[in-house]
Amino acid sequence: MCGRVTLTLDKADIEAILGETFGVTGIANLPEVPAYNIAPSDQVLSIVGTEGGNRAGAVTWGFVPHWTKEADIRHTLINARGETVTDKPAFKEAFMQRRCLILADYFIEWKREDIKRPYAFSVMGAKIMALAGIYNVYYKKDGSKLSSCAVLTCEPNSLMAKVHNRMPVILDPAKAVSWLDSRTKIDIVKNLLAPYEAQKMSMYEVSTYINSSRNKGAACLEPASPRPEQMRFDL
Repeated sequence: MCGRVTLTLDKADIEAILGETFGVTGIANLPEVPAYNIAPSDQVLSIVGTEGGNRAGAVTWGFVPHWTKEADIRHTLINARGETVTDKPAFKEAFMQRRCLILADYFIEWKREDIKRPYAFSVMGAKIMALAGIYNVYYKKDGSKLSSCAVLTCEPNSLMAKVHNRMPVILDPAKAVSWLDSRTKIDIVKNLLAPYEAQKMSMYEVSTYINSSRNKGAACLEPASPRPEQMRFDL
């Protein structure tokens, strides 16, 4: 799965990466950065492909299908399984027509032991990861609109499997171009829904401070305190 993400770069760095790496030609608005604990229902930074080029902006994390009677983001869909995305009425149309990238520098997942232990995952040498996503624009009764998204997930690689049995689909820049392009054949798009190479990723255990979505500071990414069984003593 993908339970939380972070985006800890400043606005200038993000804007530079958007243009240089992802060919973004327009930015509607950016979510507040740096952000150390982005949870479902928060705003994430997303890229969508348009006829006028790739555009970036803030989107609510939590997919709201168009047929929903009331847009309650407390009960939305934050992840979509890549293996069944075309079988689910809530996701099929968006997968075919409204694919997006969700940008983060870390994603967080929990290993369930005696307590929920959070781990931060990243791509080595990359300032930003592009996670495969789908989005929808929902029109409320008052005429306002809500842009929302979900992260695509797949089987875990060997690193992720140490913590969880699912992981977000991570796309390198070349694959991200194909993902966003509405002209890409669906069979090719489906083949992108694969685990990222484990040897190109890193992880470390972070403080349980991040477990509460109310905690938003840099302490969320502090390394966890050593467990008793991990401590070494000089004799």
